[in-house]
Amino acid sequence: MATSLLVGLVGSGATGFCATALLTWIFRGQARALGFVDRPTHHRSAHVEATPTSGGVAIAGGVLAAVAVFWVFWGGLPGTMQTLPFWGGAFLMLGAGLWDDQHGLDAKTKFALQL
Repeated sequence: MATSLLVGLVGSGATGFCATALLTWIFRGQARALGFVDRPTHHRSAHVEATPTSGGVAIAGGVLAAVAVFWVFWGGLPGTMQTLPFWGGAFLMLGAGLWDDQHGLDAKTKFALQL
C-alpha cells in the first residue's frame, strides 16, 4: 500500500536535507586534498582566503537521496522526472558547475550550458 503524498514529500525532503548536509561536511573536509578550492582573485572572488568549492556535488547527492526515498514512499516518480531530458539537463548543469569550479568558465558560457 502506497503511503500518502505528504509522508513521501516530508520523508524525501528530510532525507535530502540530511544527505546534503552530510555530503557538504565530507566534501568540505576533502576539497583541499582533491584540488576543489577557489583561491581569491581580484576579478572573480569576493572572499579573502581559499574557499572549498564543489558544493553542487553535495546538492546533487541530496537530490538523488530525496528522489530515492520519494520513489520508495510513493512507488514511482512524477512523469517529468522519468525522462532523459530532465536527468540529462541536471547532469549537464552539475558538470558545468564542476568544470567552472576547477577551470573557470566565463559567465556567458556557463549561462548557455545551464539554459
